[in-house]
Formats: sequence, C-alpha cells, structure tokens
Amino acid sequence: MIIAGIDEAGLGPKLGPLVVSATVFRVDDSVADTTSLWDVYSHTTTRERNRKDPRLLVTDSKIAYSGKNINPLKNTVLNFTATLHRSPVISNIHDLLQLLCAENEVCEIMQSPWFKNLKHTISNSESIQLNTDYIQHLADTTSAEILQLRSSVQTAAMLNNLFMQNLNKSEVLLQQSGKHIRHIIDTFPDEPLRIVVDKQGGKTYYAAYLMDLLAGKWIEPIHERANSSLYKIGTDQYIEFIPKADQREFTVALASMFSKFLRELLMDEFNHFFISKNPTLKPTAGYPEDARRFIDELTEFLDHAKIAPHNIWRER
Repeated sequence: MIIAGIDEAGLGPKLGPLVVSATVFRVDDSVADTTSLWDVYSHTTTRERNRKDPRLLVTDSKIAYSGKNINPLKNTVLNFTATLHRSPVISNIHDLLQLLCAENEVCEIMQSPWFKNLKHTISNSESIQLNTDYIQHLADTTSAEILQLRSSVQTAAMLNNLFMQNLNKSEVLLQQSGKHIRHIIDTFPDEPLRIVVDKQGGKTYYAAYLMDLLAGKWIEPIHERANSSLYKIGTDQYIEFIPKADQREFTVALASMFSKFLRELLMDEFNHFFISKNPTLKPTAGYPEDARRFIDELTEFLDHAKIAPHNIWRER
C-alpha cells in the first residue's frame, strides 16, 4: 500500500516563500492497518524532542524548530533525502532544491536577486551530519520503503502572480497541495493508496475541489466533518484532510519538516542578501508586523535598486 502526507510552511508570513511538501512511502498491508511508521522506524526516528536522544526527530515542525536550533530539522531532512537518492553529500541549497523540486520551479526561484546564489555551501551552523547507520537502516527496512520526497516553493513574486488570478491564500495552498496529490495518484494509479493532507482553516468540504483536480476520477465522499474529511478515489484510493495531521501522521510530520527546513534556508538567504545592503538591519521571519518593520528600514535601498513591491511583498 502507498501512504503519503502533505503539509506546508510559510502560509501566514508577508515575506519569503510558501513551501508545500509531500512524502510518499510503500508499506506492507500489516503496517498500513495496525502500525505507524514511528514504530516501523523506531530504531532511527522519534516523535519526542529530547536532546539526549540521537535518533532523527520526525514531528510537527513547530515542535522540531523553535527558531534557535535548526539541527533537528536539518538532520532529519538530509538523512531521509540521502536515503532516497543514495546521495551521501548534499552540499548546498541548490542541490537540495534540485532533488526536491521541479527544474522549472528552481529556475523561477532563482530569478529573485536574493535567491541567485543558492549554490553557496550550507553554512557551518547547518553543516551536513549524515548518519550512515541510520541511512542504511531506513533503506533496509523491509516493511516500509521511501518512494518520494517532493517540495514546491512559491516565492513572493510567484504567489503574487497567483493572487492576480483572484486566488486567495487558502486557494493557493490547495492548488500547491493539488500538484502533489495529482502527481502521487498519477504515479501510482493502480495501487491501494492513502494520502493525508493537513487541513488548514475551517474548510470541511473538498469534493468539488477534488473533482476539479482529478477530472475523470470517481470521487466519493465518505464523511465530511470538522475533524476529518475523507474521500474515496476510484476503487481503493483515499484522500483525507485532517487538522493537526502533522502531530498524528508520520508522513505529514515529515512533510512539515521538509517544508519548514527549506523555508528557513531560503529565509536565511533572503536576510543575508538585505543585511549585506544594510548592516544595521535585523533579520526577519517574515510575519506581518515584523515584515513591515523590515521593509520600512529598506525603503531607501528598495527604491534605489528599483525592486518592485510585487517581487518582495506578498499582496495577500
């Protein structure tokens, strides 16, 4: 059976990218029915944050990353990526994006001046620490197999182009999540499948969205409730939208960590670029109030460099 999870990072901010990621595994039927991947990978992963525990942390990224220590995110993302791609060295952000994102998307990301130098080596504070024993264990586990680790990155300019099509933030998120849903179903059209998507906001009804996204597929609502919206696709495939899925589903928690790690790396590049133009500038996480402070302090430079608001400030 195929199981997959989808989650985002960066929906709320006014600066920086929105990242939506998907993780996909094939598991034995016995695992799918009775066992979580936290149990399957208990030798190498844990859902509880504990500095003394050397295992890879797989949990809600808000728990994994407090804004001070990115290592738990880094170690999990890079070890899982190395396991899937059999790549022992991922030396820079560009290489990581190349493994996780579509080529045309990487090219579009790098059109932003602050993302032009993504081939720079990841800094010492985020140095690569791959555990070959963990990679081997993840690769050799017979009851589960990593099939896909994918991300979609939308910069402010890319998001504003979507907003110009009269899409709101939640619609853009559904669109980006839909890319992953469609890719997973197209890749595994005849296999039993369960996709879990972290539910954002108060939306409960997704049938019309899925019918439009998966035109030609039979969509059957199983139930549509605040705590779960479940749909059957064709014969033996299911999509479920649940709140706080990153705390309940391994695949969603891992997707959450991929999204957060990529966003944080890109925000570091964003901050580095602008601080190099104004050394007194304090970095920003991009959330509305502090984002306004950040832009206000950059007004003179933005005007001089002729950087259009469309390219840096999210319009929604």
